[in-house]
Amino acid sequence: MQALLDQDYHNATIYVRVDVSRSGTVSLNFLDADMMKVASASQDATGERKQRFEFATLVVDPQKWTVETPYLYTMILSLDNKHFMMHRVTFR
Repeated sequence: MQALLDQDYHNATIYVRVDVSRSGTVSLNFLDADMMKVASASQDATGERKQRFEFATLVVDPQKWTVETPYLYTMILSLDNKHFMMHRVTFR
C-alpha cells in the first residue's frame, strides 16, 4: 500500500496490491476519521488460481497529518464482506 500526494499536495492516490487465492469480491473502502466513506473500489476474483489485484483510488483534498493536527484515515480491504484487513493511513 502506498498513499501519495500529487505534486501540488492537493489530492492523493491510494495504491493497493493484494493477492487472492479464492473466489469472491475484493473490496477496498477508504474512510475518514468520522468513518465516512471517501473512496471505494471492488473487483471480482474467480478463485481458479492465485490472482493479483491492484487498486488505484483517488482521494480528493485529504486532511494532511501534522504534529499539531494529527489525522488518520482507515483503509478496509475485504473479501466477500467476510474476511477483513484494516490499515491506518496518513497523508503528509
